[in-house]
Amino acid sequence: MAQTQSSFPTRRDNPRRIDGLEAMLSLLGRMRPQSDSEAFAILRRSFPASPLCERVAVVSRWRAG
Repeated sequence: MAQTQSSFPTRRDNPRRIDGLEAMLSLLGRMRPQSDSEAFAILRRSFPASPLCERVAVVSRWRAG
């Protein structure tokens, strides 16, 4: 089953990846960026090895609340 770019994977997909995505989401919750560009900058600095598609998924989830 293919995932869309905005879908957040489940723990069944890859538990380690989920932990990383949850860590990014938690960081945004603590930092409370005022814009998407600020959120992306925070994620880039804190998780430089993570692919852009993962950061996009996290920012999308963060914006959705």
